[in-house]
Amino acid sequence: MKLNGDANKTTNKVLNAIFVSVELSRKTWLVTSLVPGTGEKLSRHTVMGGDIAGLLERLARLKQKALDRTDQSYPIIVIQEAGLDGFWVHRVLQAQGHESHIVDAASIAVSRRRRRIKTDRLDGETLIRALLAFERGEPRVCSMLRVPSPDDEDRRRITRERMVLMQERIQHSNRIKGLLFSQGVTDYDPLRRGRRERFEAVRTGDGRDLPQHMKRQFDRDQGIGKSGNTRLRSTLLEMAWLWLRHQPGSALSRWFNERVAQNGGRFKKVMITALARKLIVALWKYVSAGVVIEGAIVRP
Repeated sequence: MKLNGDANKTTNKVLNAIFVSVELSRKTWLVTSLVPGTGEKLSRHTVMGGDIAGLLERLARLKQKALDRTDQSYPIIVIQEAGLDGFWVHRVLQAQGHESHIVDAASIAVSRRRRRIKTDRLDGETLIRALLAFERGEPRVCSMLRVPSPDDEDRRRITRERMVLMQERIQHSNRIKGLLFSQGVTDYDPLRRGRRERFEAVRTGDGRDLPQHMKRQFDRDQGIGKSGNTRLRSTLLEMAWLWLRHQPGSALSRWFNERVAQNGGRFKKVMITALARKLIVALWKYVSAGVVIEGAIVRP
């Protein structure tokens, strides 16, 4: 497929590089490229999802193709949409000497005259057009992301994990309130102190005990205690994540990893709460009695 319209008229002015877009998905990566010497014709190839070696090999072939047709060596400029794959592909490409950009997909302008079918094929062409316009210096054509360093990305992850836990707390609370409201109970707050004691005294609007199945369900939903100081609880969870990062050889970290592995990687959010409880007890013993946590690295 050839580029047409205004993009085709100005392509020759900026085609001093190999322009590549990569559509990332779990199963396959679609590589769309525009190579000098091919008459502004787009080519498409697929690489298995996660096969970074295959992607680098494809880029090397594109570079050799341009060299064979023009007797010139061109740099490679790659663009990809921000998504679940994060920034690791971008970092690999930069380490190999390629110019790489990550674009906010919502910032790319699309035609309002008609709706188009969203496919990887059309998305690849759209990304190439956006990259060409960006390299020409057109203002507001798209928004390229500033890629954080690995350390900054890790710190963001801790904050996001805390926010996810807080959102889950609200969801569980609202669901419990909704179920109780269906039984005529309107004055029970599952986030207040003494909620378990009050829960035993809760009666339906017509004076009955709560159904046994519902009570067991509430016990599961309230298994991770969320009462008390919210900020302190968030700080303890963050401290537990930091402990895993900086004390990977400690007995507590090994216990956490073993329990998570036994469940196939699930229940990590539940287990980090359990680790925070164990950690606060262990730190109290260290401060009050000098009992060093097994396997922990302590500065003299």
